[in-house]
Amino acid sequence: MYYPCALEYEYDEEALSCALTALRDRTPGLIIYGGEEPGGQCGLEGCPGRSTTVAIAADGTALSQSCRKEPLQDESGSAGVGPLWPPEYFQECLDRPVPSDRYACLGDILETSTPACGN
Repeated sequence: MYYPCALEYEYDEEALSCALTALRDRTPGLIIYGGEEPGGQCGLEGCPGRSTTVAIAADGTALSQSCRKEPLQDESGSAGVGPLWPPEYFQECLDRPVPSDRYACLGDILETSTPACGN
């Protein structure tokens, strides 16, 4: 039995600002985010979802790894390494008034990306 996923994201605005600030300032460390995705089909086995881990290096590069899960399917993922967008990009994201618009910036953090981990 399937039903439409009518999820609506709730954003932790403090955590979102913290992540974008760390990306802007090139603060070395990890950022982990994700959750169930609105849309698609959900069933007893759950809803579609995505998780992303970003490791920021002191030199302004980052490794970004995303995993996507679909109910009743194997997880799929990708990883890339490259330079972060310039700080001005992340500042513009921080200045956006709508949380979903700020969150959208986390989907594209690398200026260029080289596949990592055999992808």
